[in-house]
Amino acid sequence: MICSNLDRLEVYVGGAHFATVTPDRGDYRHLPHPPSFVDFSAVDGSSLPELRIDGYLGQALAASRRFSADPAGDRLTLAADDAEIDGDGSDATRLAFRAVDRYGAPRPYVGGQVGFDVAGPAVLIGDNPFDFAAAGGAGAVWIRSLPGAAGTVTVTAGHPGLGSAAARVRVRGTA
Repeated sequence: MICSNLDRLEVYVGGAHFATVTPDRGDYRHLPHPPSFVDFSAVDGSSLPELRIDGYLGQALAASRRFSADPAGDRLTLAADDAEIDGDGSDATRLAFRAVDRYGAPRPYVGGQVGFDVAGPAVLIGDNPFDFAAAGGAGAVWIRSLPGAAGTVTVTAGHPGLGSAAARVRVRGTA
């Protein structure tokens, strides 16, 4: 099942055209944007083929997404919801992390532990280390500012197979 708001999807496996699919308006007529379905059972996954989906509105290409079957290019991402928080000791922001493939598409079902290091005027709130397998390859922690502090906080997340990622948050001094 592929969910989109497009008229037609052109599906490529390993660089070769595999299928053209349109929304299933018969079984899902109650939805404004019904899903499309592709049967990949004939694909030999042992060669780790790449998947590309081009989506069209009318005759115009509106979107193209790539997905890698090869986990060798997978990496860890980390992003803060806010670039700045107040240094009042109670302001906080979420840092979301996930495993992604070489194209940035989410990679579910990754195992292992994600560990965090915090440098700067904040404390980490959340599991450290974080069990990736229990959360499906994505998760979040928070940082909370220290009272009366100001400066830059750098949070570094690390995973044994995905490498590391860092995010920075500025803590504003409060008067």
